[in-house]
Amino acid sequence: MPEQPQARILFYQLACLPDGFPLLMQDNMESYIPQFQSLVRVLRRVALVQITKELDSPRIHILAPIQLFCTKFEIDQQMSISVQRFYTDLIIRNANYTNPVLHGIIVPEVNNMLQVFNDSYGKGVISEDLVDASLKWTQWMVYMGQASNILIQHSKNNAINEKQQGDCHFTEGEVQLFKSDLDEAEGAFTQALELHTQAQDVPRQATDLQRLGDLHIQRDNLDKAEEAFTRALEFHIQAQDVTSKANDLQRLGDLHMQRDNLDKAEETFTRALELHTQAQYVLGQANDLNSLGDLYICRDDLGKTEEAFITAL
Repeated sequence: MPEQPQARILFYQLACLPDGFPLLMQDNMESYIPQFQSLVRVLRRVALVQITKELDSPRIHILAPIQLFCTKFEIDQQMSISVQRFYTDLIIRNANYTNPVLHGIIVPEVNNMLQVFNDSYGKGVISEDLVDASLKWTQWMVYMGQASNILIQHSKNNAINEKQQGDCHFTEGEVQLFKSDLDEAEGAFTQALELHTQAQDVPRQATDLQRLGDLHIQRDNLDKAEEAFTRALEFHIQAQDVTSKANDLQRLGDLHMQRDNLDKAEETFTRALELHTQAQYVLGQANDLNSLGDLYICRDDLGKTEEAFITAL
């Protein structure tokens, strides 16, 4: 392809993506690699790439034998940076793994992201966004049940300030908690809390305390859990975060239920319900009502139980 040197450069870059490139994202890539679609057409015309369908999503693939051969060539640094920016922006913009709509965007790209991010660290092409994207990739993997700390050490080594260092330790704690390594998780969350305190990042301090509280619940250390949840609540009040305040109260209500303190649990769940209603967070309201329904069962108050469960529906 002597008449199209940019097509050849793109060809070598595509060879580095283990799962090919999503055809439906060509328009998006144009903002990072000008004329991306016309360069792909050149590669298709000379039969160096093919379009395959995987889970009804067409992808641009290089044939396996050619792909293996191409990995011997040096990748153009500017092209590599453009692809890195595309994937960092993609996962930072779509970080909410609880949104099912985003799964069709992020899940097919997790292997490509891992390859691109690892290559970037290896070449020293590092940015604040790369560290943030690596942490968000790790959080997605935890949510998907495939917790991996493969990018954590890179992130910790390249974090630019206390806040980002704290984010690295927090994400490491999430991985260890998923693996049920409570000692390692506690150490990571505690370091995260110290660093977020140094950074004076109130919302993140509250989140660190929430996770420490969850960890203490797993150990049946209800006193430490209550202390952590109460401190998290104070920080969320300070941050004026209504939904998070309600979530803290929900956790405290569950804790009071474990202690069979039904009056305090009812009061706490009711406050959580009021705040979730104020925040118009429907799922939170349903969870509060389910918890109240369980509480009324413990009291043999079947009328209130039925009312709570029906409202939750």
